[in-house]
Amino acid sequence: MIKQKGVRVGAVSNAFKILRWVLAQPRPVGVNPIARATGVSPSSCFNILQTLVAEAILEFDPTAKTYVRGPGLRELLPTAPDERAAFDRCAPLLAKFAEEYSTTVALWRVTPSERLILLGFADSPTSTRIHMTLGQRLPLLAGAGGRCVAASLGLSSETVAEHFKDLRWQKPPSLASYKRQVAEAARLGWAIDDGEFLNGVTTLAAAITDGSSEPRHVVGATFFQGQFPPST
Repeated sequence: MIKQKGVRVGAVSNAFKILRWVLAQPRPVGVNPIARATGVSPSSCFNILQTLVAEAILEFDPTAKTYVRGPGLRELLPTAPDERAAFDRCAPLLAKFAEEYSTTVALWRVTPSERLILLGFADSPTSTRIHMTLGQRLPLLAGAGGRCVAASLGLSSETVAEHFKDLRWQKPPSLASYKRQVAEAARLGWAIDDGEFLNGVTTLAAAITDGSSEPRHVVGATFFQGQFPPST
């Protein structure tokens, strides 16, 4: 999955950036929120959205002035999975776990562009909540999820080191420690980040495959540090 970066055409990159963000939203959205979230100027964003509507990749509601997934997307990628449906299938299990352990549980998609993208989450109504935004993206090897992905992909020590130097941490682990944790994740099938990616927050994560050699999704549970004793 780790590939060299190719040449980028700005307009095409912006179109994909907009499309990815719109498809990740649980409800139709307007041009201004899309422009703010993607960093594309409102005028360019509007023109790109209108082009996607003309190609039936998105649909436009003229009354609400919002955009949503269009029928042309399925025609373009007839075998592409419906990622919202993927979350919907596992949502009851995530909600049960979140309620039982007073935590937030999220489903992340591993993308070919070397990112983790948030598809959905469940949290406990009795716990202090950690804010999460659908469609938010993380570097592929960040946090507990990143350790799981690195382990599942069997990345070389050199590749891990190359990506590690670009990660941003609030309490950075050493590269040697990170590599040991990746090896441990490969052995256990799950990984932990104890306040390193986000200070004061502990995350547990496991990668999910669909029978192929590469992980497709990552499930992560988020706790405040000290919420449970270490032996739990």
